[in-house]
Amino acid sequence: NNKREVSLIGEAMFRVKHDSLHPFLVHTKNFDVMDLGTVFNVQAYPEDRDAKASLISGSIEIIPKECHSKKILLVPHQRIIIPYKNTDKATFVISVSVADKPVISQIVPDSKSSIAPDTAWMVNKLIFMDECFGDLALQMQRRYNIRISFVNEKTRYYKFTGRFEDENIDEALKELQAIAPFTYTKSKNGIDIE
Repeated sequence: NNKREVSLIGEAMFRVKHDSLHPFLVHTKNFDVMDLGTVFNVQAYPEDRDAKASLISGSIEIIPKECHSKKILLVPHQRIIIPYKNTDKATFVISVSVADKPVISQIVPDSKSSIAPDTAWMVNKLIFMDECFGDLALQMQRRYNIRISFVNEKTRYYKFTGRFEDENIDEALKELQAIAPFTYTKSKNGIDIE
């Protein structure tokens, strides 16, 4: 029907040729993204506390689900974070800056590789900057395909900056242990952080 629309649960990178007669639209649980001729990344995992859209080049228009009249235009190297509403998945609050409203911030590339953390997964890297362990653990679960849970809730709030490239899960956790005091146990059911 001359429509270019996708619904997304998870994460995807889009390179879209703008066509004013056939707009490209990405639907997520919390917002829609209207392409205006661009390269952008959308992260909308149901287990995360929020969803993100990151603009690499061009421009995109964000249309929050709860108020369709309030559209937000992003410029290159900006990220919008929209917290999930009414969910029991996020029972803890890690960041005060991400409350109930969308937050727009600049995308800062990794100083060593010049890769944006938002698109590092495209080159099989995990780059994180001032990331709470609780959020980092979700990214590590996806990268290493293993369940990670917290026995000691305080460790969930440790903050880390770094990158993983070729490390296996044990090497990655040992690197994090060099920064913060925690232990972990590994079993067939996953990893428990203490």
